[in-house]
Amino acid sequence: MSITKSGISIDCAHCHCIDNNDPGDFEVKVPLEDIDTGVAGIARLHCVISLNDHRVELTDWQDVDAQPIKAPEAMKQRLEQALAFIGEHRVCGNTKICPADVIRIVQTIEQK
Repeated sequence: MSITKSGISIDCAHCHCIDNNDPGDFEVKVPLEDIDTGVAGIARLHCVISLNDHRVELTDWQDVDAQPIKAPEAMKQRLEQALAFIGEHRVCGNTKICPADVIRIVQTIEQK
């Protein structure tokens, strides 16, 4: 399932955890597309999750050839809005959207 906000589509169902060194602080890779321009690739997102707050920020975005995608300012703003939406609505760990590894990480934090 994808989440679309501000013209950005984030394919949450296909994200996977790539780094989980600290409880509540992990990184995922997820397919991400700017629908308006058709620019698409794999994004690396840094997720900081606590009982009271979810924050998600883009740390890297690469095309299918593993080349960095440099987003123009307008696209960066839409990306920030979409990621803020993910955080504000506490999408990370949603059992209807997220893969099992991300659900486990978030449930561990929320059970403390």
